[in-house]
Amino acid sequence: MGLQTIQVCGVDLDVYYDCTITRDPYGVGDSPTEYEVDIQAIEVTGDTQDIQEILADRCIDYIIDTIIQIERI
Repeated sequence: MGLQTIQVCGVDLDVYYDCTITRDPYGVGDSPTEYEVDIQAIEVTGDTQDIQEILADRCIDYIIDTIIQIERI
């Protein structure tokens, strides 16, 4: 399980996640790499309460996109 601290609207969030990376998922030699991110918990840094359920979908999407960018490196 990975852990990244991601800042959203000036708030640092600790994101616990699993990321599965599949290169050439269709097996044709040129299909793009596929990233599957499964978020386990999102906590405000310094706290242990999971706030994932109260975050807006666009916030979750931003976090997932940020994780994908980090995993690409």
